[in-house]
Amino acid sequence: MKNARVLKLYDLIQELKKTEEIIALHRSLSEDTFMIGQYSAVKDQLFARILSELTSPQLASAVSYQLIRQLIESFYQPLADDMPTKTIDQELLELKALALAA
Repeated sequence: MKNARVLKLYDLIQELKKTEEIIALHRSLSEDTFMIGQYSAVKDQLFARILSELTSPQLASAVSYQLIRQLIESFYQPLADDMPTKTIDQELLELKALALAA
């Protein structure tokens, strides 16, 4: 792993893992959702950076897309299809249904 972009991704994934551990710790210690929300926002930002790197022209490939899928499965619990948390979630679920129908 001498590629600087790959090393950067490695660091981002490690940071994502640590953030996920902090979220789990706050969930187990307290019912206060403020800190969970704060760390979840950090997690989402880290994940967006990882996606941006993996889809960049230099790294985009079938392997990088498989990695994206594995990361999503590892770090994001599936939403119940009948219980969107926000309006945008409902719209995303509709997009998912359209994509799977194609």
